[in-house]
Amino acid sequence: MRNHRDVEAVDGEDCNVSHQSESIEQTSESSTKKPSEKYRNLVAFFLLGLLNNVTYVLMNAGAGDIVPGNYAVIYLCNIFPSMLVKITGPYWFQYFTYRQRILMASISVALCYILVNHFETTWLRLFGVALGAVQGGLGEATLLAMSQFFTNPEQCLVFYSSGTGLAGPIGYFISLVISPLLILNSSSNALKNIFSTILGEIFVAMYFATFVFVLETPWIDQIRQASQEVIFKKTKMSTDASMSESFLSEPALEAPCLAGNIMPPPAEPPLGIAAQQPADDHASVQRVKSVADTFSAKERFMFICGLWPYMVPLFVVYLSEYACQSGVWTAFALPSTAAEAAERLKHKSHRDFAYKALNLTYQVGVFVSRSSGLLLQPTVATLWLMPILQCAFWGFFAADSVQHFWYGWTVLMPAFVVGLLGGAVYVNAFTLIDRNLSPEYRELALSATSFGVDAGILVGNVAGLVCQWCLFQANNISSETSGTCPG
Repeated sequence: MRNHRDVEAVDGEDCNVSHQSESIEQTSESSTKKPSEKYRNLVAFFLLGLLNNVTYVLMNAGAGDIVPGNYAVIYLCNIFPSMLVKITGPYWFQYFTYRQRILMASISVALCYILVNHFETTWLRLFGVALGAVQGGLGEATLLAMSQFFTNPEQCLVFYSSGTGLAGPIGYFISLVISPLLILNSSSNALKNIFSTILGEIFVAMYFATFVFVLETPWIDQIRQASQEVIFKKTKMSTDASMSESFLSEPALEAPCLAGNIMPPPAEPPLGIAAQQPADDHASVQRVKSVADTFSAKERFMFICGLWPYMVPLFVVYLSEYACQSGVWTAFALPSTAAEAAERLKHKSHRDFAYKALNLTYQVGVFVSRSSGLLLQPTVATLWLMPILQCAFWGFFAADSVQHFWYGWTVLMPAFVVGLLGGAVYVNAFTLIDRNLSPEYRELALSATSFGVDAGILVGNVAGLVCQWCLFQANNISSETSGTCPG
């Protein structure tokens, strides 16, 4: 079995589907401890995780202000574009450097804050939310995969996950505390929107600045930038040659002389272990050719299908927790006692408060568990067990909403556990990929597996909407935005 870091460059032509299957099942056994990642890079991954996800949280938390009464539409616009980026990304990510992708994400989210805060037209606001989702999906798939081009990828993954976990509490703090203060102290709604835009653009500037000035440049960017330059030169010379042929149609011109001046393009730089690369801060990183640069579209598809042991737990855990978060928890009321539980559920103010309290508690649980990736390292079997427990909590909350056997502030405790389970599956699915797969497969695997998160959220939001309808009906709650329970 190969050592965790001493892996030879793999020839793209030899990476057949059977080799992929063997590699997915392979468990790395490292005889030496990995060197620690530099603090600047760990801080950068943490900040990038926080800033990458905070917009998603803000859009969901402020759904009622963006398009009043249409939470489901906001949730859909806030996840579907992200899912589209992640499902197509493995087929085109390799054509762009990591810096270029982060720049694309930054531009998208910068436009998001402008459209959402300064346009009254509904479709423009929804388009703004969609641009924020593009940033979230592109950024997450990019940053997870980018961890493989640093000294200790596992540490980078955990610090990134911890940052994404903190985005939840901070996003809800901004929504529940900062935004109301802006409303109370603003003489007009326009001034409040200006403050919100400035805050959002500060996040954008910090996001890109962290990548450029705090994080060391991933070494693969040097190689892919050189490849882009080669392709550009080939295209330019091919265009110039075509133009020359059209001008050389007259016999008086000396075509051989002009053609003789065209120099052949330089050889494309190799993507294997780059011994010829100049020394830099990544000298301790084993430079392995990524299959993201060599696989055909068919090989990519077959490889991604083989990642189901990691995708399925992510899909199920996010389906169940978002069914709770977006649907079941709308049918709770806080504060309440045994005698008040059923009656207070009829009042929207108590339901709204409970919804925010349960979600905030859940977000704290996510942050705690996503920060524990270096302390707890479960097996793939344990990874599959946690989504099953999450589904049990989904059933528990649905039953409690109707029967009211658990009420009051203590109901926040199981919501915290829901956050713990969701965060644990997230961070450990990606760290298990880092430990179990050969290095040449990890970049593609990490970016592709993140699709399971968005797919679970999308289906979970739909399931949550149906749960809300049924629970409102069971509790005789009247609401203008509630649909009819299909049962």
